[in-house]
Amino acid sequence: MPPLKYAKRSNGRLWRRLTGLKVIQRFYPQCKPCSNIQAQIVRADSRYLKFHHFPTLHTYHFAGFLLVAGVICLRDYQRERGKRKGK
Repeated sequence: MPPLKYAKRSNGRLWRRLTGLKVIQRFYPQCKPCSNIQAQIVRADSRYLKFHHFPTLHTYHFAGFLLVAGVICLRDYQRERGKRKGK
């Protein structure tokens, strides 16, 4: 994901304007501390990009797991309940 500053600079080059090829800037959300560090890096005109480090876990990382686990538990509960009513 090139920061907007670099995407605009690349799109302004002659060969990109002639060929019509554009660099697309996409936004991928980052946690606040990583976003602040990335902003400082871009202001310093560095090519280094800050990625979110792997071992850090936030509560929202567990949302998908909890959702799937809840659906599986409810499905199993409904099956068991249906078996009891059938007897």
